[in-house]
Amino acid sequence: MDPSRFDPLIQIAETRVEEAAGAYAQVNGQLALHENRLGDLRRFASEYHGIPNGGTSAVQLVNRRAFAARVDDVARQQAQHVDHARRAAEKQREALVEARREAEALRRLAAVRRAEANRRIERRSQSELDDLAVRGFIARHREDP
Repeated sequence: MDPSRFDPLIQIAETRVEEAAGAYAQVNGQLALHENRLGDLRRFASEYHGIPNGGTSAVQLVNRRAFAARVDDVARQQAQHVDHARRAAEKQREALVEARREAEALRRLAAVRRAEANRRIERRSQSELDDLAVRGFIARHREDP
């Protein structure tokens, strides 16, 4: 098999690696965004829970607790988004690793095939040189009585 026939396959594999790397960067960006939002929500909840309750009416206290519960719910939902984004990032990382493995395997296979082709060419060339040497030797011995 002509080793150059691997070149388009290698190019396709390298394109897949680039696409997987781009997708991985994108999901990592989403993960960072979700993590930042979660951190902000947790800081806000912590600060809000730390505000003293003194001097508030019963209605204000009920409203305050309801708001604090809502902030906690939103933080839990955001934590779920973070978990989902982490799983997506891990899945995309695995796809990137696999794409890199495939591209590297094709490059190694092409290198092996090129080395084999070079050895065949070298053997053929050496065989031709050996044949010429034998013919020259025979021709010289025929001329010498």
